[in-house]
Amino acid sequence: MNARYYLTGNGSAVVESLIVDTVPVMTTVYHTDGPDFRLTHFCGAQNQPRLKASRIDEEQGVMEFSFVDITNLRRPNAPGRARPRPG
Repeated sequence: MNARYYLTGNGSAVVESLIVDTVPVMTTVYHTDGPDFRLTHFCGAQNQPRLKASRIDEEQGVMEFSFVDITNLRRPNAPGRARPRPG
């Protein structure tokens, strides 16, 4: 698997395309939302988990994300359905 990154939205978002055998299979879009840093992952399972950065450590180059919600689930108990954590 390879990854390709590029800017979109007049530089307001970063797109990460995960590529297998030259075919993009999943995409994640990283962007700000006011003071928050968020991402939407367009999954191969055809759903879209949305996460918000819960910790950013620029010195260490580490970002941690917390689950916000997910769109386009085929059923509420579909595989990969994470339960939101408080906070």
